[in-house]
Amino acid sequence: MAPKKKSKTTAGQSSSTPVDSQIASWLVSEKALERWIKLQDAKIFEESFVSYPDFTAYGVENAALESGLDAFLDHRKNNLKINHIMVKLFLANLNLVNPPRNTENCVWTSVCGTSMFLSIDRMNHILNARPGGISLHDVDCNPSTRDRLSHLFFEDDATDLRQTSSLRPKARLFHRFMMKSIVPRGGSYHLVYPENFKALYAMCGNIRVNWTQLLMDEFLTFNQGKMLHIYYGEYIMRLINNFVTHAPESETSKVRTFDSRTIKLMKLPDAPSQITTFQQWRTIPREQLRRSYSTPQPSTHSTERITRQTSIQRPPPGTS
Repeated sequence: MAPKKKSKTTAGQSSSTPVDSQIASWLVSEKALERWIKLQDAKIFEESFVSYPDFTAYGVENAALESGLDAFLDHRKNNLKINHIMVKLFLANLNLVNPPRNTENCVWTSVCGTSMFLSIDRMNHILNARPGGISLHDVDCNPSTRDRLSHLFFEDDATDLRQTSSLRPKARLFHRFMMKSIVPRGGSYHLVYPENFKALYAMCGNIRVNWTQLLMDEFLTFNQGKMLHIYYGEYIMRLINNFVTHAPESETSKVRTFDSRTIKLMKLPDAPSQITTFQQWRTIPREQLRRSYSTPQPSTHSTERITRQTSIQRPPPGTS
């Protein structure tokens, strides 16, 4: 009888963490194998997407289309089952072998033996996302200072700009939507982090943001993390499906849906007040929005806490 073929493992890894021979054949290098083993315990972030008809009174669909977020929020476009093996192969093989000639703002990988090359333009095309715009990180605003533009998404009497309870109803909805999709993070729903603040600021100010760049940045810096959590699983599946037609048997997960129950759970009014309509926000000139606005300012204590928050990294899911 022929001896059994040993499962492939890396130096420092015991045989108690074997890798299936089929999966091992899909890993492009020893480095990919090391990543794969680390990814076995990684949790795929639970994403949720929006059922537009349930938010007609809030004008969510129009706002998403105007801001370029439609491709990243619409449940009709983001409802694939997430194949855990395929997503982890995508990440394990990311940017390791056979790079393209031009690697600027580009990632490459292999899933189930199929090579994938993804420039930012190609990702926009596959995801049907609006091209162009600046990086969200480059949106010029100060999360610790209230101005005419941030007044549009904060309540009149808000003093602590870190609290979601200070947001107007429509802004609270979009804050929640983006936390579970394109600007993901775990932790408390009750805090407005700098990236979330920038996203709302860009939406209200009609600042064109390249939302796909958030995915690209995640992929470019992925190997620098501890690989404990996997973000953008649904978007990764949409990218993979453009190249790979056969899905291996694997654990899968489904995305969730924001629907009419969300409004009740968040204790929001059935319809927002007039100032929260994006059509009204759009009529205010950009230069006027940037002027100082005579509304209650955050207390010194609140401002200090907000300033410190700008240096905090995105917390993992499930933490408070």
